[in-house]
Amino acid sequence: MNDLKWLADEDKIDPAMWVKLDDEIEGSTPDMCWVKNTANGARALFKPDNVIEKSEVAYREYVTSKIAKFLEIPCAKIEVGELFGKFGCLSYDCNTERRHRISDGDSLYRCDTLFNNKRSDTNNVVYDSPVELSFKVLCQYITKETESDLLKMMFLDCLVLNPDRHGGNYSFYINRQRAISGLMALYDHGLCMRSDLRDVSLFPYEGRLEMTFAELFKSISSDYPGFAVSMMEKVKSDGFKLLLTELNCYEFIQNRIDKFDTIMTESG
Repeated sequence: MNDLKWLADEDKIDPAMWVKLDDEIEGSTPDMCWVKNTANGARALFKPDNVIEKSEVAYREYVTSKIAKFLEIPCAKIEVGELFGKFGCLSYDCNTERRHRISDGDSLYRCDTLFNNKRSDTNNVVYDSPVELSFKVLCQYITKETESDLLKMMFLDCLVLNPDRHGGNYSFYINRQRAISGLMALYDHGLCMRSDLRDVSLFPYEGRLEMTFAELFKSISSDYPGFAVSMMEKVKSDGFKLLLTELNCYEFIQNRIDKFDTIMTESG
């Protein structure tokens, strides 16, 4: 990946445009920091590539963002290059003032404030106990648009083999009625497309802490067959195949698509 042929010119970091704000204290990657664009005020998280093979993590972040964009899945914009003398990637931040982030795995927080304190959603359903953060439970009090976004998130995770969708790696928008009204742009995909990690998703589908991606995709395709068919049409398109070739990940992703086909065929 050192030749960076997969990186478009418009997605290269311009180091002259960024200044450091604060160190990132929550993430697990050493030397991560928040930065600001001096021209437009944009805020981003810089993640250096602290691995033996230069550009490995940045590559995965970049490829996932491009795949997500093609599939119309909300995902943080990624730029790649050197900043402050280190190679890595910039992940553009979203509106943190409206961000509601999953925290401890069974409760939903906004800026460390518990979300579900006897509040009602748009359907007047009251939640006065910790939220079980599985897809099926969240579907009881999210908008249809958010449900679609979550399905896309799970499909993306299955496609790129993302084992890192824990509670801190996705966030929501909340409307004035305190209902979850949207999924924020996805972030943190540096562990995708690896064969040395367990083939499991940490985002529960229905009350399970983890399940294999095959099980997850089978559940999605069984309960949402129309969605699965539409997404499969997109990933089988000539445009998507061309994108994978340009990103140098055709073989890996095509292998995932073939497995999806097998699962859908076996499920009838």
